[in-house]
Amino acid sequence: SAAGDWVNCGTCGEWAHFGCDRRQGLGAFK
Repeated sequence: SAAGDWVNCGTCGEWAHFGCDRRQGLGAFK
């Protein structure tokens, strides 16, 4: 996976792997 697949939520500070996590709205963190 590319480094860019990791996204961080600036509000809660939690990290998600974009390539695996398909939660609605996750793309907003990218």
